Amino acid sequence: MHPPSPEVVVDARLSAGGVTPVTRLAGVPLVARHVRQAAKAGSRAVTVLVADEEARAATVRALAARPAPGIAVTVEVGAPPPGVAVVPALAVFGPGGSLVATLAGTEDLAAAERGLYAALRKSVELDGFVAYHFMRPLARLFTRLLIGTRVTPNQVTFLALVLGLAAAAAAAAGDFVASGLLYWAGATVDCVDGEIARLRVEGSRAGEWLDSLADELATFGLLAGVGFGLGGPWPALAAVAVASGVATAGKLYSDLNRLDLPIDTARYPWFFSRGTRRSGAMARVLYGLSWLFKRDAYTTLVSLCLVAGLPRLAFLLLFGGIEVITVLLLVHLVVTHEEPRSSD
Repeated sequence: MHPPSPEVVVDARLSAGGVTPVTRLAGVPLVARHVRQAAKAGSRAVTVLVADEEARAATVRALAARPAPGIAVTVEVGAPPPGVAVVPALAVFGPGGSLVATLAGTEDLAAAERGLYAALRKSVELDGFVAYHFMRPLARLFTRLLIGTRVTPNQVTFLALVLGLAAAAAAAAGDFVASGLLYWAGATVDCVDGEIARLRVEGSRAGEWLDSLADELATFGLLAGVGFGLGGPWPALAAVAVASGVATAGKLYSDLNRLDLPIDTARYPWFFSRGTRRSGAMARVLYGLSWLFKRDAYTTLVSLCLVAGLPRLAFLLLFGGIEVITVLLLVHLVVTHEEPRSSD
């Protein structure tokens, strides 16, 4: 793992079995991967050492093709000064910073890539049961197709948002079956952007915000669309839920940002979260029920209701889910008697 030091030295002088420091792994040249990981770890500069001018030119091209913003990079011909710790360019580190592989030839590339995919997978608790067992395996197919392309994680996020808004439009037009299919497809595609970002080491705080806000827009849009499609009193109820949902989401995300936690409501330090001091019976019940309100399960239930021709039930699930989270946040603030703090 790259230490958060002012400067990291990457030794890119060696090749092995057809693998060079500019060989691509999961869409990124090995040397560029090290630069990005150094930047993510807080380093301000990276020096890449190469064997000769030809290697220097190839390395400069590889770094220019996959630049890492916010860090100074120098490519030099020569050996490191005595006593200077270096990072071997043919070593592969996962998203968590652990060593995945040291490449000795092209035959190691496939195993190293499998190791990267395994390292980025979230736990069932963070991801949700449906996402872990169904959405992620489907999303992984798209991740593998896109990882070597120029498609960015934010572009995938926009695609997921477009699918979510298309679901809302279909619901407003009364086509609830198409709406359910589009909504679930959007939630599945939404799993892809984070995987690409972590595999390429190009995640950002702005990307976290965009991903979460796109999720909220898709959910609020679908609620409004279903309400409009049903007519009668349903649009007014949808307006009430959207208003309270926006206020609740604003509080949740502002707390996450202030606590420097990922902009993901699954990481919110609720009073009933595991690891907190409040672990009574009620907290355990709330923790169990919280799995139903994770985005994967919630999205799947709503989508199934729409496809099954039960739009009113889908609306009530959306409406009820938003209001339950609103009430839960109020209870959280009362129970804690203070600003929320991380349970990490």
